[in-house]
Amino acid sequence: MTDIIQTGATENISVLVLDGDGVPIPGKTDIKIKMRRISDSKYLDWADMRFKDGPSVSMLLHVLTEINSTYSPGEYQICVDTSLFTNPNANDTYTVVVVQDGGTDAANLPLSDNFVVGSWVDHVGAANAPRIIKG
Repeated sequence: MTDIIQTGATENISVLVLDGDGVPIPGKTDIKIKMRRISDSKYLDWADMRFKDGPSVSMLLHVLTEINSTYSPGEYQICVDTSLFTNPNANDTYTVVVVQDGGTDAANLPLSDNFVVGSWVDHVGAANAPRIIKG
């Protein structure tokens, strides 16, 4: 399912990493993410947060952090602050791919998903937020 977030907002990306038996794998340091902008197929260089052609990217992958090995074993995340993108395209879609870089025990990887930055959601304000009315 594609998330739509406001321009400059933070997108929380999380994944549950499983072995071949469907058991969560805690303590991994090789679970990483790469990001591609759909409009021009440029990849995010995590070193400077610029989107570039593939051969120009110096840091294609970024490590995801395990949320909590006791209470959320095998669940890894990264919060992507889109306000740090130095050359964004307005109302663009981004594909994220989570991979295991160097290992082979994460049976459910790679995984991919999309999110959109901007679009109609930039025009939704607090005055238009849904209200919950209790009777």
